[in-house]
Amino acid sequence: MAKIIVTTDIATLSNTELLERARVMVDGIESNATVLPQIPANATVLRSRIDSISDYQARANSMRAGASELEQKAKDEVVKLKTDIKANAAYVEQVVNKTQDVSVVPKLALKTRDKNSNHTASVTTIVPQSVSLHEVPYTRQALELKFKRVKGAKSYGIIWAYGNTSPDGFPKQAMKVVTKPNDIILNELESGKMIWVRVKSYNANNVESDWSDVVSRIVP
Repeated sequence: MAKIIVTTDIATLSNTELLERARVMVDGIESNATVLPQIPANATVLRSRIDSISDYQARANSMRAGASELEQKAKDEVVKLKTDIKANAAYVEQVVNKTQDVSVVPKLALKTRDKNSNHTASVTTIVPQSVSLHEVPYTRQALELKFKRVKGAKSYGIIWAYGNTSPDGFPKQAMKVVTKPNDIILNELESGKMIWVRVKSYNANNVESDWSDVVSRIVP
């Protein structure tokens, strides 16, 4: 009698597919209990495993959503902080113009500038705004990046990193450079991971802006 070999074919299944396969196995074990009385992982064991995985996945998804919410709150506070600093600078300007004593300025991490000096050399190009990530239909390991065009910009630099929360450090050099802010596809990304992306602009003199706010999305 020829030997019959039974295989699982589960190596390439996604977690969702694996759980569905396990549920079918549970039903099969229960409906064939007399044929398989000593099966190593019975229906109770498998059902418990399925429930645990489903619970862990749900909690992980909730944490990712919470991380995105916290990141947005941090961005809102950054905007408020910048407004506060500018307001303080305006007040300090009023004070030192009355006292003609600028010694307090550097103590508040501020700087003075001669109103008659040429300030154009230090002006940087504008930071890209409305940066967002979008899924590419019917495509895995790829995301579309969008942002508003910066007037006078000749190109844009892009960096990204992975992690459950916004990374402490990003690459210092642009990982991808494009000449227009549309039809930008980031390819060969790590599927299932949270990616964090920033953009900067370069003007005709290669003067670069600061990096944009960070945007994030789970790679499909």
